[in-house]
Amino acid sequence: MIGLSQVQEEVLGKFFARQSGFFLTGSAALAGYHIRHRATRSLRLCTTEDRVREGEATLLEVAGDMGAKIQRLEAPEAYGKFLLRHGDDSLIVDLEQDLCPQVEPEKTQIGEIWVDRPKEITARLLCSLCSYFGLEELVDLRAAEIAGYTVEDHIEAAAHRDPTVTPAEIVASLSDFEIGDDEVPPGDVSAADLRSYIAVLLLRLTSLAATG
Repeated sequence: MIGLSQVQEEVLGKFFARQSGFFLTGSAALAGYHIRHRATRSLRLCTTEDRVREGEATLLEVAGDMGAKIQRLEAPEAYGKFLLRHGDDSLIVDLEQDLCPQVEPEKTQIGEIWVDRPKEITARLLCSLCSYFGLEELVDLRAAEIAGYTVEDHIEAAAHRDPTVTPAEIVASLSDFEIGDDEVPPGDVSAADLRSYIAVLLLRLTSLAATG
């Protein structure tokens, strides 16, 4: 399967029918609405305001309306993580307040759903390479680049979101990342494909660091 599942689409439709203060970002936005390069089992719903608890209440209403089981996994001040089960399907729903400056504050509306734009998502992916990242983030960045959203064109946007993000910092973080032959990246990407992409990406970032 590529893109969003029926359950993901139902959750989004019901959530945004009730709530306009959030937008979908991350892999679900990229794979579901912009590139459609893989499936994902998560939804990441962000707000730039102090509305996470409000979003949680909306999500609980949605789960009840669907007859789905929902379990709270985490709930720090500006973040909430839930596991939602509906029939044989399950997905993780993250709700968070995005405290970083927005590259593109105006989001795209698709039907009733507000969706983060590719430029912002690519900047988010580059920021993640300086902190927590895994195979999913690398697969998403590779797909974004294939679609034309290159690292070179978006490194400034990443620095706008987080001034500590530089080509040199990404190189330092990414250089230690290893992909074993037994690992299976999401989407139609092999471990060898992803290793090759990282090797070339490191060369490009090193060049950017040298000229920056």
